[in-house]
Amino acid sequence: MNQTCPKCQLKYEREPGYFLAAMSLSYSMGFVVVLPIFLFLLFRDLSLLYVVGIPGVILVMLAPITFRLSRLIWLHFDFRINPQEFEKN
Repeated sequence: MNQTCPKCQLKYEREPGYFLAAMSLSYSMGFVVVLPIFLFLLFRDLSLLYVVGIPGVILVMLAPITFRLSRLIWLHFDFRINPQEFEKN
């Protein structure tokens, strides 16, 4: 991931632990996507390997997308709450 925005030079890494909330958001987004698939497979006559494996593979494939999207959402949320902090950089 880039250190700064190539267009406006905004520092992405604000401080240590800044993106912990984004990590929680990423987990939540993955949970929302995988839960219906898991429940659908759970009530079918499938082995445990399929019931756990298919949602697990989907979750791993979605991880890069949810990782970046959750950071983007968190940056926008933080900018809406505290815009003057972004103007300093």
